[in-house]
Amino acid sequence: MVSSRRIARWREPGYHFIGRPWFVHESILKLEELIEPGWTVFEWGSGSSTLWLGADMMVASAISVEHDSDWYKKNRAELERYFVDTVELVLAELGGAYERYITHYPMEFFDLVLVDGRNRAACLAHALPHLKSGGLLVLDDADREQYRPGVTLLAGWESWAYVSQGGTYAGKTTGIWRKP
Repeated sequence: MVSSRRIARWREPGYHFIGRPWFVHESILKLEELIEPGWTVFEWGSGSSTLWLGADMMVASAISVEHDSDWYKKNRAELERYFVDTVELVLAELGGAYERYITHYPMEFFDLVLVDGRNRAACLAHALPHLKSGGLLVLDDADREQYRPGVTLLAGWESWAYVSQGGTYAGKTTGIWRKP
């Protein structure tokens, strides 16, 4: 259920119905420029980004896959609390079902894929064929060594990298890539 007030304000600078993802701030601003209402989204790792997509960014639908049952229950309750009915929250087991969940959908189906959960390099590899040409891929913590094998798959894509400059998360990188 989406209020007409929220629809009217959804693109006002600084307006957020619920909150923002825990991405580098400048990457959120870039995503707010790029994401269009009506997009279809896939996300590994639920949380504040899930609510942001469903409530603030007005995507048509989002599938968010989570591996932790307690975190899944918390996020399910938050989606219900804010009447976000455009997000399908899925609980899947790590080591197979979680990483491959995107393969349940057709090739070039998603406008946006967010990778912010576990086993990110494997998730990236599964994501690429399911992202539309011109679609966006977001990898949070793109600076981590263990995600480099996945990042190498994105060579040649238009990209933006945003690095946190201070505080607890100094050096943290959120990367955004556009599929050719």
